[in-house]
Amino acid sequence: MSWTSRLSHLGRYSPFTRSPTQNGSTTVSDADFSYITSDDLKRHQEQTAEPTKAELGPARDTDMLVLSNKGQKYQVHFPAYSMARGELSVGKVREQAGSKLRVDGRRVKMTFKGKTLKDDGRTCRSEGLRDGDHVLCVAGDVPVSGSGSDDEEVDEIDAALGSLADQDEAKRRRNRNKSKKRRNKAKESGTSTPSDAGNLNLPPSQTSRAPSPRPQ
Repeated sequence: MSWTSRLSHLGRYSPFTRSPTQNGSTTVSDADFSYITSDDLKRHQEQTAEPTKAELGPARDTDMLVLSNKGQKYQVHFPAYSMARGELSVGKVREQAGSKLRVDGRRVKMTFKGKTLKDDGRTCRSEGLRDGDHVLCVAGDVPVSGSGSDDEEVDEIDAALGSLADQDEAKRRRNRNKSKKRRNKAKESGTSTPSDAGNLNLPPSQTSRAPSPRPQ
């Protein structure tokens, strides 16, 4: 084999040569790149930074969260300091919530300080959860079914939340109506308006006055 043929074969595997693509196109688009956002950097810092003494809190045997559902409260426990260290995920809390409510954890919608905890991959620390915090939980009323899609499960949970919201609104309306009726009754009983003075008939005089005598 000549030295020219050797060089030609070497060029096929050389890092300094560009091999043609299957379609012969070398165009690069934005879809070929992934970008790191400020939220990604912030999340990474929160998850990797060492917790402070204030974040760790007092000495304890376990981390505890209080789950609230329909007036009932359930305590769930996790390894001590796992939340402050970024080791406990939202998904693990959802699993415990499903166990307490006796439903599939995927059907449990959790809310913390008005924010819905949707991403199971996020840590409790990044969501602001600390030892002893309260989490509101709402479960779908439909029994667990393996054939249902994720979208159907979300719709069922949203429907349950909407039903609770409608009940609260109806209760507030009834209370407002009762308060309004009580105020109207108080006005009617305490400040009754007198009848029109123009319709009052003055009693006739009991004795008539004699006419004065005319001078002579």
